Order: sequence, then structure tokens, then C-alpha cells
Amino acid sequence: MKNDDELMLVDKYAAKPLLYFFLFILVLIISSIVYFCSTDDRRYDHITLILEKHARVIKIAPFPSQPRDLAVYWNDGKTSIWTFNLKVGDSVSKNKGDYILYIFRKDSIIPISLPSQEKWTVNSLF
Repeated sequence: MKNDDELMLVDKYAAKPLLYFFLFILVLIISSIVYFCSTDDRRYDHITLILEKHARVIKIAPFPSQPRDLAVYWNDGKTSIWTFNLKVGDSVSKNKGDYILYIFRKDSIIPISLPSQEKWTVNSLF
């Protein structure tokens, strides 16, 4: 039968690879979180740059499935969530490669800087 000193040595050597394994997993998780958090903003910027929209608001009405949310119906046949305080008759223009969205109202032009907006508001517009 082994004495206590031998058992302690076996446990000590068995714990070392297990500790290294958990440290490796911890480093992998932390590096993944850092990577995905840093690339999320770059992906959002890239998507904002490649999107293009030139349309006019023809109707604002409640969503059929969610009456509490308002839907904007565009003249190009698309529907999106009501954002940016749009009104019927407003025209929206955003060129590819530009970070500024222009809302043309009867007598004024309202520029909106998209990087300063929340991600969901920009995505819901297109």
C-alpha cells in the first residue's frame, strides 16, 4: 500500500495537466469574446457603408401581427419598423459608401449620421 507522500505526488502531477487545460479553455473564451466584440463594430460599419436606399414613405400603419409597433410602407414595396420620426410623404436617401442618411421633408432636409444611431434602428430602415 502506498503511503500518503506518494499519493500526494500522484495527485499533484495529475492536477497539473488539468490546470493547464482549464487555463487554455479560459484563454480561448476570453480571446473569442474580445475578437467578436471588436469585429462587431467593424461589421456594422461595413454594412452601413454598402447599404443604399432611395424611397418615399407612402403609409405609416400598425403592423398586422404587432399592433403596438408602427410599420413604414415604402414606395419600393418594402416595409420596415418606424424610425427616425418619419412622416407620410418623406423621402429618404442614402448613397452607397456614405454614412449620412437624408430625410427630405416638404421644406427641409434632415441629415442623420448613421454611426451615431443605434444598430437596430439602422438595420430596421433597410
